[in-house]
Amino acid sequence: MGKEVYFKAGKNSLRVRKRLLNYFFNNYNVTFKTVADIGAGDLQTATLLHHGGCKVTAYDIAKQQNKFIKSKYIDLNKNWNIRKRFDYVISTAVIEHCENPYFFMRQAYKITKNRGICIISTHDIDYHWSKILFMFQNYFYGFHPVIDNLKHGYHGHINPMNEGLLKVAGQKAGFKVIDVFFANPNLKLLPFIKPFDNVPNWKYLSQDVFVVFKKQ
Repeated sequence: MGKEVYFKAGKNSLRVRKRLLNYFFNNYNVTFKTVADIGAGDLQTATLLHHGGCKVTAYDIAKQQNKFIKSKYIDLNKNWNIRKRFDYVISTAVIEHCENPYFFMRQAYKITKNRGICIISTHDIDYHWSKILFMFQNYFYGFHPVIDNLKHGYHGHINPMNEGLLKVAGQKAGFKVIDVFFANPNLKLLPFIKPFDNVPNWKYLSQDVFVVFKKQ
């Protein structure tokens, strides 16, 4: 097993987080509701959820804390020893780091309350540049089999996913799909040229996809 590291948000991740929080606060009455942030990383999402009135519990393989939130240790490749059930379960760009996305979704289902909401995102291999890259180099954007494993080891991107695969994993776990939205849009045309950021959050233009599930 590789070195334990924690995620620190970069520019792209901040855009994904902003899209998640806008969706979450605009669509749900979250005040005093319980929220699990799975793979909480640097705790910025968990902290913003806390400031938004949620009762947040953060889980990550590397323990982190600030004056508002302290994360609890979890290895997402093993049984999640979480007895509590949550109104909302959120995980942003984590499932592709895990060995088995179907196992991940079954565990997420277990910790979601009946009629609760689970929002999961992944780096989307349907992103147009990912498709182009695969044609010429035989790997998806963000899923380089050598560089990713050397750089991140155990925690690298190891499971390429898209909207369809994520939906199937959630449905096989018992969830119902209720919504889909996209984040981190940009238009990339050529290698080594900075992509255009001022583009819509559309499928094929966005690097990340969120699928919203409900536990019946």
